[in-house]
Amino acid sequence: MADLPWLPLVGSYDIPAARLAHDGIPVWPQSALIRRRDLAEKMADCLGDRPVVVLRGHGLVAVGTGDPAHAVAEAVTRALTVNSLARMTLAVAATAAPLRPIPDEDIEELPDLGPAFNVAAMWRHLAARAEHEGPSTPLRP
Repeated sequence: MADLPWLPLVGSYDIPAARLAHDGIPVWPQSALIRRRDLAEKMADCLGDRPVVVLRGHGLVAVGTGDPAHAVAEAVTRALTVNSLARMTLAVAATAAPLRPIPDEDIEELPDLGPAFNVAAMWRHLAARAEHEGPSTPLRP
């Protein structure tokens, strides 16, 4: 909503966020409820081959792959990664400092830990938090 760019602001702190931002996070410009096939097709076209698309003024679509349990875990962790990146971006923008992406050469140095690490570790963390905090407590990143 603020027209701030999706940039890889951090590297090793959040490798999935850095990769998502570096590779591009599409933004679908409509904030209408997607309740018709033609709108869904346009949104899917905007998503393309990316794992997430931000719906301006409306929310986010995140997708996962593989068996249903893994696909859900992957989609949820991707959504949380975008949320974390959005919070960092807003925090930096609020200081009036320029948004400076980490250099491409730093992105190239980030290890690919793979979904077995990224998704599984985050999913275990979320499950532990839900068990500890209970179902009535909202998750806070």
